[in-house]
Amino acid sequence: MKYLALLSFSLLFSPILLAQWSAGVATIFPSNPYLGTDTEIKVLPIITYEGKRFSWRGPSLAYKLSGFERGEPSIALSVNLAPNELDINDSDKLNGIKDRDFSFMFGVNYSHTLDFATISVSLETDISNRHQGQRAVVGLERTLFTHPKREWMINLGAELEYLYADYYFGVDADEQNNSVYSQYEAGSVLALGFTLSGYYQINKQWNMVANLRWQSLPSDVKNSPIVDGSVAVNGFFGLLYAF
Repeated sequence: MKYLALLSFSLLFSPILLAQWSAGVATIFPSNPYLGTDTEIKVLPIITYEGKRFSWRGPSLAYKLSGFERGEPSIALSVNLAPNELDINDSDKLNGIKDRDFSFMFGVNYSHTLDFATISVSLETDISNRHQGQRAVVGLERTLFTHPKREWMINLGAELEYLYADYYFGVDADEQNNSVYSQYEAGSVLALGFTLSGYYQINKQWNMVANLRWQSLPSDVKNSPIVDGSVAVNGFFGLLYAF
């Protein structure tokens, strides 16, 4: 599901893994919940930068305010591109429904690595005037397996996400008049998701990263007349070269 569960590249790249600059290629397959659409497999270039304060990871820019030493709580400001869009040309069942465009989200992010897991909290708001909605995520991630020298790692995570879904899954009055679908308001929803992610350091320059995410669609999303499906499963695989 592109809005609720599209993989954010920034979640996949650990500072442990990244040099200051890395570049590579990624294959992603995001679920598309809209009626009459299919999952698209895409191959995209990746460029990342990891500095003491500033980082650029895929569609995410972040500026760290605290947490420069290992084990310290981290607070950062971020701007994320949320490519949660719908092109009605992708479906022959959505005639009369408007396109849904991507948005830019500004947020504050907190994370703290404890002995048993990493806890994270993020608060974001739309700054592109697409939907003027907000998003909040509380996450917990635990390392299941790791190499003593951290040459590879596998993590399991869980997230509870609150977001404004009406722009993407609602049907407004104009759409009702121009389509066969009744007006529908999706409002704001809570969604629960789980992730399995990992990386493997091939050598000092080459690294592989992967992520699989499962998310249950909230009932207010599933009940939308333009949605077909009850869960979203997304995947990502990337190969990076560290400079």
